[in-house]
Amino acid sequence: MEISNNLAIEPMKRSTEVPEAGSNQGNHRLSMVIPAYNEEDTIRQAISEAATALGGMLAEYEILIVDDGSADRTAEIVLEESVTNPCVRLIKQPRNMGYGAALRAGFQAARFELVSFTDADCQFELSDLEYMLPLADQFDIVSGYRIDRKDPARRRFFSWGYNTLIQLLIGTGIRDIDCALKIYHRDTLQQFLPEANNFFANTEMFCKARRQDLSVVDVGVRHRPRAAGESKVSLWDIPETLKTLLPFWWTQVVFSAEKPAASESNRHFWLAFMLLVVVAGTLLLPNLSYPLIEPDEGRYAEIPREMIARGDWIVPTLRFKPYLDKPPLFYWLCAVSYKLFGPTDQAARLVPAASAFLTVLLTFVFGARMLNTRSAFLGALIMCLSLGFVICGRFLILDSLLALVVTLSLFLAYEAVASGRFRWSWWIASAVACGLGFLTKGPVALLLLAPPVVVYCWLSRLKSRPGFGAWLVYLLTACAVAAPWYVAVSLREPGFVHHFFWVHNFGRFLYSVNHPQPFWFYVPVLLLAWMPWGLLLVPLAVYLLKRSKELRATRFLGLGFLALWAVWCVMFFSVSKGKLPTYILPAWPAIALALGHFLATMGALSPRWLPEWNFLHSRFQNGLLALCFVSVVACSVTYLLRLDEPFEASYESILWIAALVGAWVLRKRWSPQHLFGVFALTAFVMVFQTTQDWFPAWGQVHTVLPASSPLREQMMHSPAEVICCGKTWDSVPFYLQRNDITYMPNHDLDQLAEHIDRQQGAYLFLENDVEAEKRYRIGFENSAVQTLWKTPKVTIIYLQQRKASPAVAALETATDGRQGAPLRTAEADSRATAIVAGAVDREFYQPVGGLPFLPPDQGEAVYPATGALWFVPRQAGN
Repeated sequence: MEISNNLAIEPMKRSTEVPEAGSNQGNHRLSMVIPAYNEEDTIRQAISEAATALGGMLAEYEILIVDDGSADRTAEIVLEESVTNPCVRLIKQPRNMGYGAALRAGFQAARFELVSFTDADCQFELSDLEYMLPLADQFDIVSGYRIDRKDPARRRFFSWGYNTLIQLLIGTGIRDIDCALKIYHRDTLQQFLPEANNFFANTEMFCKARRQDLSVVDVGVRHRPRAAGESKVSLWDIPETLKTLLPFWWTQVVFSAEKPAASESNRHFWLAFMLLVVVAGTLLLPNLSYPLIEPDEGRYAEIPREMIARGDWIVPTLRFKPYLDKPPLFYWLCAVSYKLFGPTDQAARLVPAASAFLTVLLTFVFGARMLNTRSAFLGALIMCLSLGFVICGRFLILDSLLALVVTLSLFLAYEAVASGRFRWSWWIASAVACGLGFLTKGPVALLLLAPPVVVYCWLSRLKSRPGFGAWLVYLLTACAVAAPWYVAVSLREPGFVHHFFWVHNFGRFLYSVNHPQPFWFYVPVLLLAWMPWGLLLVPLAVYLLKRSKELRATRFLGLGFLALWAVWCVMFFSVSKGKLPTYILPAWPAIALALGHFLATMGALSPRWLPEWNFLHSRFQNGLLALCFVSVVACSVTYLLRLDEPFEASYESILWIAALVGAWVLRKRWSPQHLFGVFALTAFVMVFQTTQDWFPAWGQVHTVLPASSPLREQMMHSPAEVICCGKTWDSVPFYLQRNDITYMPNHDLDQLAEHIDRQQGAYLFLENDVEAEKRYRIGFENSAVQTLWKTPKVTIIYLQQRKASPAVAALETATDGRQGAPLRTAEADSRATAIVAGAVDREFYQPVGGLPFLPPDQGEAVYPATGALWFVPRQAGN
């Protein structure tokens, strides 16, 4: 039989056969503990078999029967047996306290140096102790496992599932952890007595033994059917055991370390704080004035502008119609920014940018309280050097503000319960922040907070956990913050409750057809959005779940709260039918702090934890090379997309190639600390270039109305109507500061043509994907056409109505020679010098009056406003 000398270091090696009998072990003294609950049918046999087996192999022994509040004659029978056999003792519990409590009482009452236990159902051959006793001289614990188990199939299935779960979560290394035949040493047994009162006691004891580096050996023992009576294990024991198992696993295996007293000085804290202010401010706040990117930025910039224009801060409107999809806090803040700095795209983006900036600082301040200053600084730095976080912070959407208020509410709730006593001030402050979340995006703010707080308090066995009354106060406080607006808007808009709560909250979660994505959608999103730090996410998961003693000593309960926060947020939105990458932004601070603590821990353990540290070191080496290479490729892509001038793209590519070569040459010479610094600096440059150079350039190329165009000023003060055909392009009224924009769908071109005919002049924003044939149906017959601007998204056209000339009236009777339909023409007069073919068959049509024939592209250039469009059938003649 192979054995293990140290369970905590080496995996358990087990015997698979019953060992051969040894000599009589008369020098041992052993206390045998037998818990019993309503075992009157078997207890006499159990005592008899124990006395026979122990008397034949031991000099002294005692049999301790622990009556766990039996309602039958179990205690009476034990007393009768104790009269004839003085080695039998009865320990009576005042009531049924559970299997674990009975074992604990028996172990505490044991008098001899060896302590064993078995059950009262007589399912073990106690003569097998003869094979186990010699091993007790070599090991702290001798544990039996059933070789040929004789229990019913259902009992065996439950046992298999439980043992599998134990190995997965705790990893005791014991093959049959609930086998009721084990031997302990009394002097060490007192160090790992069970606290659990149920069947979890065995698991708890072996987990504690492992943490104390006690040696354990597995021995095969014989098993037989139950002699009489019924098993006390039922299906209802499963939830009870899990209720004990999971908190034990959470507090004793995963997050078992005590947070040490703070050792960093205030000077280090404030230096780190100021550095984060500089880094986050540099990445998030400058250069926010690039054009709005449709459709999200245009929509969220226009709604607060309309609030100011209407003087109504209760009902948000878009295109001056009620827009009830989202609450108003984001719009209010943008409107305040417009009041202070003017209605500009920079003023609008200041709200999400400031939200992201404050999120970084909050993460550092509360992370230092929860973990330590070093971990908090690294985490906050990693977060503001992650590409996805900075892009979201510089993009005009609600998610950055939601992430701020959810982060604040979660940190404050943690402070309320973490100190060992419940603190109402922190709890009320968290409720206020949650109420602001209600005003940002609705009930999702509470749904992101309550589950991790409740589960954390339960798993951590906190005495300061909030009860029903505290949660009621929390909900009432949050509602007090948000309810005034919800009531006011409901009174103004009767359909608000159904539209907002059911359609745009529960509906989107349960059956949304908007943005449907598979369950695993956020796995690649996390890896890409955390670029270039996504390479650390898998090692972080390994760090949190690995059961090594060294790592366990670095994982505080606060880290467990961060894990619950992040996992719940990602899982919640993964279950949702509708998904967008930005939805999981509230998980960023928790993930960032966990990453920061992981890096700080690896740095502190590096001399004693070389394999993992070397692996992490190689990750940074390869990540640095990959980061430089990707940046080189990105420079080429931005040139192809016309986001960079050729010289700038070439210059940037050369610099990144030089960085790539330098990283390759010097990667082996840098210490881990230097390598991390270089990697962070490279990440800073990459994020800065992407968010403040390439991203604004993308906005410039794809904007509907460029800032450099004189059209803004022209259309802002022109009496001519502005019409958006096809898409809404909400940035148009925002930039023009006009409240009279007309919106028409491109599928209703006849209605649009009639509308244009009634105008003296009109600016038309036309989708580029509308076919040229359809464009000439949009009222060009009686209008002068001038193409003013063209972008990848839209063509801006000016139409000016004119009277039809006699030449046009004469040609109205002409017909298309191929189709027999009335011929559509444009005005021809003395100013015309050429005929523009348009989107027609050049060979089928010919010019009139000898005017030169031009293809469409040249025609537009020659006649921006007064040119004629003539299409005359051949048979009509000249």
